[in-house]
Amino acid sequence: MPAFLESGLPRKGNDQASWTLESAMEQQDPPGRYPFRVDPPVIIKTASTPKMATASSLAERRANAAQLYLALNVVDSAAVRGKIVVVYDDVFTTGATLNAVARRLREAGAHSVYGLTLARAPWR
Repeated sequence: MPAFLESGLPRKGNDQASWTLESAMEQQDPPGRYPFRVDPPVIIKTASTPKMATASSLAERRANAAQLYLALNVVDSAAVRGKIVVVYDDVFTTGATLNAVARRLREAGAHSVYGLTLARAPWR
């Protein structure tokens, strides 16, 4: 899941999704079993967007997802072209964030995109 990093901030230590995947890579047995790619990123978020957690309605979440979609940029389409891509996100609420990322990856040529999350937020 791409994170927007303020200018000059290093990725390491400031991007929770990358930290989680880097930790998983360090614990793989055997090493390299799963081809995680964190650095360089395949997709980046080019601007700050409203946080999904602050949205109070489905309409607001959809508006936030539309802004997120516009801020996403696949910087290495060759890395996803024709491939099955798994996108990691920490919490699944409505799927709006994963859908925006998946749309961008599919436009860049990904064969299919799957979402992997650690938690599911309760229905409100």
